[in-house]
Amino acid sequence: MSLIFVSLPFVILIQTGGTYTPTSQTKLIAINKTQSILRGKTIFKKEQCINCHKLDKTCRQLLNNLRDRYEKEFLYNFIRNEDSLLKAKHPEVISLKKSYNGANGLHDKKHLSDTQIEDLLDFIASFD
Repeated sequence: MSLIFVSLPFVILIQTGGTYTPTSQTKLIAINKTQSILRGKTIFKKEQCINCHKLDKTCRQLLNNLRDRYEKEFLYNFIRNEDSLLKAKHPEVISLKKSYNGANGLHDKKHLSDTQIEDLLDFIASFD
């Protein structure tokens, strides 16, 4: 797994045309994100997501930018209880089912907390 961090000082210098000195807060954000990604990777393996979502190039591209493509509430509901969305005939879930020949259906992770789902989504976002 490779992580790419954009240098915040560089971005701020471009935006402000001034100088910027990184603070301990900036470093803390990067450390927290890295820890979240590592926790997400553990969850990905423990919850057996890897059985269907292989970490090859094709799957990484399919999972790429989930947060940009779907609302947070939808992602949480889909991960926690895909079946209820199917029963409600949610158009996105039905479309995904058709796209993958009905292969989905194992997203039944009601026991995951919001923090755990965020960690999982941070891990998936690290595929970029």
